[in-house]
Amino acid sequence: MSYKAPRLAHFKQAKACPACGNEFMPDNRAQVYCCLACRSKAAVNRQKERGGPVKLDMASPRSCCECGSLFSVDSIYASRAKYCSDECRVIAIRRDRKRFHDHNPSAQQLYNRARSFKLGGGDTLKERLYKRYPDLPKHCESSCCSVDDWRILEAAHRPGFERDGAHRVMKYYERHMFWMLCPNCHTYLDLKIKTPVELGLV
Repeated sequence: MSYKAPRLAHFKQAKACPACGNEFMPDNRAQVYCCLACRSKAAVNRQKERGGPVKLDMASPRSCCECGSLFSVDSIYASRAKYCSDECRVIAIRRDRKRFHDHNPSAQQLYNRARSFKLGGGDTLKERLYKRYPDLPKHCESSCCSVDDWRILEAAHRPGFERDGAHRVMKYYERHMFWMLCPNCHTYLDLKIKTPVELGLV
């Protein structure tokens, strides 16, 4: 097998930027413009030549929606910019958030109530069940099982109380309607591999 010398990276040669005329070293073969600003200017010019709508005319500055100072953008991708700096954007976001909570005083309480279930991780329904039924066992209720970690337990409906695809609302989880089982025992019950009698549930 003949040895071939590695080809030199021919794109590592100086190019002239079509927008500003300055020479630059490209980062890859496809790079045509020296910077994002030149690429954006070229995109604006192409849109003008085609007669299409121009998203952004970078030559005309705009006024900041927060402080009112004039600023300009150097990228066509920033055509929706409304603020001159991160500081102005943060001030506007905080003001809008405060206005929302002033008009919706109970929104934060509802959010905190829902968030308290998410912080514990796992099944939020299980968290509610343990709060509703403090004496709910924290081990698998099958007498054939020795799992005692409540974090992996699941609410398995007893025969005759199946949800059949209905939403997981609390009316389907009265205490006489379900057992707390480990995932294995729950699977045995759902797939009818074992009966409740064989699992020692009745």
